[in-house]
Amino acid sequence: MKAPARRHEITKDWVIFLLNEYENRINNGAKVTVNSLEIGKATKPGDGYAGDLMKVGITASVYYDGEKTQMDKGYNLVVKLANPNPVLSIIQTVMGQNIRELTAYSDVITEFNKFQLERTNNEFSIKIPEYVYGKCTDDEFVLVMQNMKSHNFDTNNKMEPMNMQQAKLVLEQQARLHAISYAYDKAYGFLDKYPFYKTGKIKQIFIMRFNALYDDLVIEYIQSLSGRENLLKKIKAAKSTVLKNAREAFEETSHPKMNCLLHGDTWNNNIMFNKKLDEEGKFSVRNGDDIVLIDWQMVHWNTSVTDLHYFLFSSTTPELRKDHLDELLYYYHSIFIDATTKLGSPVPFWTYQQFKKEYNRLAAYGFMKGIMFCILLCETAQEMQLAPEGSVDDNFITKKIKTVLSKLIVPILMKPFATEAYVKKLNQPMKKELLSGKTPFVNNRILSLILEAEENGLFDVELPSNQINGTFKCIF
Repeated sequence: MKAPARRHEITKDWVIFLLNEYENRINNGAKVTVNSLEIGKATKPGDGYAGDLMKVGITASVYYDGEKTQMDKGYNLVVKLANPNPVLSIIQTVMGQNIRELTAYSDVITEFNKFQLERTNNEFSIKIPEYVYGKCTDDEFVLVMQNMKSHNFDTNNKMEPMNMQQAKLVLEQQARLHAISYAYDKAYGFLDKYPFYKTGKIKQIFIMRFNALYDDLVIEYIQSLSGRENLLKKIKAAKSTVLKNAREAFEETSHPKMNCLLHGDTWNNNIMFNKKLDEEGKFSVRNGDDIVLIDWQMVHWNTSVTDLHYFLFSSTTPELRKDHLDELLYYYHSIFIDATTKLGSPVPFWTYQQFKKEYNRLAAYGFMKGIMFCILLCETAQEMQLAPEGSVDDNFITKKIKTVLSKLIVPILMKPFATEAYVKKLNQPMKKELLSGKTPFVNNRILSLILEAEENGLFDVELPSNQINGTFKCIF
C-alpha cells in the first residue's frame, strides 16, 4: 500500500494495513479492526527539521485464531514521514539517511540485542522504541514506531544541559552500541551485511557547515567583542588547522581508531529519559533501562570518539567537561572494554591512554559540533520551519513537477561551492541574532565554547611575534 507523504494522507485504511502487518509478525493470521483514530503533531516548530512526525492514537479490536479470539488493544504510535520539502527529501535519500534509520529500527538493533543476549544474558541491551512498520523506496518513506511518551519517557529541555548522572547514562548507552557493533562485526562482518552504513556521502552532512560556522559564528562573533583582539588573531590564524582537524574525523588515517556503529546524532533532543520520583521526592533517572535513543537517521560506521564529542559538546557544559571529563571518559571506556570482553572480542590495543589520545586528537570536531548546536538554540532557529508543509492542495502534476525539479537541483546543491553558499545563507538570520545580542544565553554559550577551546590549546598555532604576545606551538 502506498505510504502517506503528509498528515492528511494518513487514512484509516492505511492504519488498518500497517497494524495487520505488525500483528501478523507476532501472530500469523491476526486481523485488525480500527475503532478510533486520532492524529496529532509530535513535535513543536523548530524541532522536526529532518522529517515530519505525527503521533497517532488508535483503539482497535484484534482477532486471533481464525477470528475465534478477540482482544481490544490501544496503540500509541509515532509516524515519521519523508521531509515535505522535496529538495531536502531527495538529499536525505541520496545520503541514505532514510534507509539507515529504517533498518536500524527494523533489523540492526534487534540483531544486536539478540547477539548480546546470547553472550551476556542481556547485560548490555540497547533500548529503542519498538518498530511497528516501515517502507523506504526512492519515492516513499514512512517509519512507524512506539510512542515512548506513552510509557513516561520524555526528552530534556534542550536549553538545559545534562547533569553528571544523565551524561553517564548516555555514555553507557553509547558504549553498549559501540561495543556490540564492534563484536558483532568481528563475528559476522557488519558492513558486508549492511554496506550502506559506511560513512560515504553522509560525512558531508557532518562537515558541510564547518567553514561557514567558523567564519560566521566564531570569527565574526569574537570580532564584535571589545578586548578580544589577541584571541581574534589566534582564531583567524588557526582556522585552516582547526577545520582540517575537524574533517579528519571522517578520513582514514594512520592513527589507531575504534571503528564501530555510531548513533551519529546523540544530543538532548534525541535522548528520552524515564524520570522517576526518588526518596527525596525529586525526579531522577536511575539506570540504563531508563534511557532511550531516538532519531537514527545519522547512524553510520566510524571512529567511536566522534560520537562522544558530538554528545559532550552539544549537551553538557564547559564546566562539567572541565571538572569531570576524565571521569566521564573513563566510565565510558570501562563499560566498552567490559562489554567487548564479555562479548568475546576483547581489544587489548585500545587502552584508556590510546582511547584518550584519539579523543584529544579530534578535539576540533567536538568544538565545531558545539558551535553548530548553538545555532539551534537561537530564537530565529526555533521559529524557522526548515521543512515547510507545502500546500495540501497540490495536485498530482504539481507534485510531480516539484519532484522532477528537485532531482535536477540536488546534484548541484551537493557540490561543495553550492553547499557552502546554501549554508552561508542559512546561517544569516542566526548570525544576525548573535551579533545583536538578542539572546544572551546563546552568546554566552558560544563564548564559553571558544574560551574552553582556547584554554585547551585548540587555537595554538605559531604566529609572528608582531601579531600576538607570545608564540604558540601547533598541537596537531
